[in-house]
Amino acid sequence: MQPLSAPAKLRWLPRDSEPGCHHGDLLRRAVRDIDLHQEIRALGGQPHSGASEGLDEDNAVLWEPASLDDNAPFYAWIAAETKVTRDIRRYLVNECGLPKQCVTSMGYWRLGKADE
Repeated sequence: MQPLSAPAKLRWLPRDSEPGCHHGDLLRRAVRDIDLHQEIRALGGQPHSGASEGLDEDNAVLWEPASLDDNAPFYAWIAAETKVTRDIRRYLVNECGLPKQCVTSMGYWRLGKADE
């Protein structure tokens, strides 16, 4: 077990809590509600122009591992439906400026697609 340097925060996002909300919207909104900009700037990250990271949209599984660095003050680990994972990763990297090496993301299933 790893000790946490700060108190952990947990927020339950019940899927059916907002009528008309699409799959993943609550999670995307919750990530955007966290003020990450100060923490990311401490890493030397800068927002990008919003250019694509070059992820293949047709991949069955999205797996982008981070480069582990014990000195990094911030690290993101994302695992969800592939489109939601990709959107959150792009937000963190392109809009917030989090260095790609500080993000591990895994889209382990695709909405509307059966396992192959």
